[in-house]
Amino acid sequence: VAGGARPPPPRTVTARLVVDAAGHWSPLAAQARGAEKPAGVCLVVGACYRQKKEAGDPAHSPSPATGDFLATHADASLAGGGVQWLWETFPADGGNARTAYQFAYIDATPDRPSLTEALDTFFESFPEATGDSLATVDIQRVLFGAFPQRHVSPLPPAIDRVLHVGDAAGAASPLSFGGFGAMLRALPRTAAGVSTALARDRLDTRALAPLAPYSPGAAASRLFAAAMRLHSGGGAAPVSHVNRLLASTFRVLALLGPWALTPFLGERLRPAPLAATMGGMALAAPASVARAVR
Repeated sequence: VAGGARPPPPRTVTARLVVDAAGHWSPLAAQARGAEKPAGVCLVVGACYRQKKEAGDPAHSPSPATGDFLATHADASLAGGGVQWLWETFPADGGNARTAYQFAYIDATPDRPSLTEALDTFFESFPEATGDSLATVDIQRVLFGAFPQRHVSPLPPAIDRVLHVGDAAGAASPLSFGGFGAMLRALPRTAAGVSTALARDRLDTRALAPLAPYSPGAAASRLFAAAMRLHSGGGAAPVSHVNRLLASTFRVLALLGPWALTPFLGERLRPAPLAATMGGMALAAPASVARAVR
């Protein structure tokens, strides 16, 4: 405070509406959900890295502009709790670096791998999965997280004047893991709804409920994640189950073309492309599809 002036007296501000965007571990969301157990967990570990600079090179060698999407290098390992590890790699820092993720969809049981064990597997599998040797790269940062998948998604308002959005609402997806992309897609509708609710002073749970409507896309995403677990449906499956299922999926999507592939990769599920894809999969890999449906 300049010149020894007295600070202004504290003011009490009552929020008209709290928009809870504090993520999966939001205390407000946890209070609303109570003792609900997640339907599953997406376990993610990864790293951002650069090729090491060779003597005489002016800079790091640029990384290829291509990336991998849902790539695997082996079937599921029974020794690791029956987990199928999937990989995703893509350029970073304008092509001067790369990011690689290893992730798996698992059920919420304590005997599944921990984040520490997942990181061990990540570095052990790094050369085979990425084609880069650990001896020839500089690790810039290491990334890790656990994203729960919820039975109730999006989370309906349970407290007056509180609206959950994004990850806090459980708006997760199997491709982008968290709810950030799902929140952005719903942002225009959410913003308009919040403005209307504030203008009309309709901020109780009943009035806010239409801003968290049931989403068939979110339900389908949750089922897709469950289908990519080795023990999907409560029955044992062969260690090649997830690889066979994904291989048949992308073969059918490739045959159907951009009409079906583009909405799938953009997580914009459409009834007609989805029905055509599932029908083609039922013909291409009936056993894998039967296990997923079960």
